[in-house]
This record gives sequence, structure tokens and C-alpha cells, in this order.
Amino acid sequence: MTNINLLAVVLTSLAAVMVSTAWYVAWAKPYAASLTTFTSRPTDDESRPPVWKIVVEVIRSLVLALGVAILIGELGLSSAAEGLALGAGLWVMFPAVLLAGSVIWDGAPIRLAAL
Repeated sequence: MTNINLLAVVLTSLAAVMVSTAWYVAWAKPYAASLTTFTSRPTDDESRPPVWKIVVEVIRSLVLALGVAILIGELGLSSAAEGLALGAGLWVMFPAVLLAGSVIWDGAPIRLAAL
């Protein structure tokens, strides 16, 4: 297995949590508007996630960052541009497949899945 820079993995996962938080804060109103009959609207008590969910999100991001770091090493990618290209491809492909499934099989509104 390749040598993994654990500091880079931790920093990347924390950056992912911060970017995703900013994304969902920016899209909070359109997201709430899309929650018609598909799911219940969050109450005031649910507007801030409990601490355990934040911890789980950080762990999820760590697992993903470590997996991508291993993939980069195994593929022999050596430049930032190659890593960014792989990251961008994964960023588009995985959510597209998962969200298409939620639209097709669970009846999620397309607008909601797009957010």
C-alpha cells in the first residue's frame, strides 16, 4: 500500500465538512421549499444538527478522504492536477448515481435531489 499523508487526509476531510456546510447553508431555503410531501419539514429544534451527527459527518469525511488518498496512491497519480481531476470526477459521478436512484426508486423530487 502507498504511503498516506494522514495530516493531508485529516485537513481534506475537515475542509470537506466546511464546504458541505457552506453549500447546505447557502441552499437552505430552496431545499426547504423542495420538501413538499416527500418528507417532513424540519422544526426549529431540528435547524441545528445534534453533536453526534456532526461527529458522524466528520468520520464519514475522514473515511472518504482516506479512500481517495489510497486510490490516488494506487493509481500512481502524482500531481495536484491529477488529484483534482480524480476528485472532480468522483464528486460528480457518485452523487449522480445515488441521487438518480433516489429519484427513480424513492420518488424524490428532482429539485430536491439536485440540491
